[in-house]
Amino acid sequence: MDFSIIKKIEPFQVMQTPQITFQHRQSRFFTQFSKISQFEELIKSADSGDANKQYEVGNRYLSANSPVHDNEKGVYYIKLAADNGHPIASYMYGMFLKKGFQMKIDLPQSEKYLIFAADNGNVDAQFELGLEYYLGKSFSQNDEKSLHYLCLAAENKNTIACETVGSFYMNGIGCDPSIEKATKYLKIGSDLGSAPCKYLLSICIENSQQEEKLTLLKQAADLGYDQAQFDYGVKLFAQDNHKKEAEKYFRMAANQNHPTAAY
Repeated sequence: MDFSIIKKIEPFQVMQTPQITFQHRQSRFFTQFSKISQFEELIKSADSGDANKQYEVGNRYLSANSPVHDNEKGVYYIKLAADNGHPIASYMYGMFLKKGFQMKIDLPQSEKYLIFAADNGNVDAQFELGLEYYLGKSFSQNDEKSLHYLCLAAENKNTIACETVGSFYMNGIGCDPSIEKATKYLKIGSDLGSAPCKYLLSICIENSQQEEKLTLLKQAADLGYDQAQFDYGVKLFAQDNHKKEAEKYFRMAANQNHPTAAY
């Protein structure tokens, strides 16, 4: 038998390996113990009525990767935080009620919690209510309420809300038509880089501002918005020296299955 391989392992290495493993396990034990102690302290604060701590504990329990994962306890603490006026917890609990997560679906209660969250600045709740009031699936359909909450979400820089509010004001949904108000919200979305907002804003701008209209249209096209690509191609095609560039934008739109560009 060839024992030469043994010489490659220094005695120090052989002896040291179990020691390192033990130290590593010891370190992990005390780290884990420290985390458990911190979490116990967090629970004490939560149980004393601190809404922020209740929200934090609830999230710890709800996290799938948490060593203390427990959905039932998570929902319990999120409800405590929501009832103590925590807007994010109120949004979460409203969604739990709407979806029936760890409880029976209760749409009136869901609406109540979502309204509180939205009225206290939670953009997710604002957008959710705007969508629900427009569609009328979970809550009673109401265009005026939809517009109200979508405006709040747009002012909180939700770009989809900006686009939707702009469209509502352009078409008089839940309001009297107003290009001025549409422009206000579309500009918010455009400044945030929304291609649909840039496209709709190019429509709202007066014809006397052709250069700005064309710039916005091109920006929307370059961001991948197919209708803007087609419309920009049409603008270019009308100019004698830009037909090749127009064809490029038509192809871009066709590649996204734009119904007219494909022809």
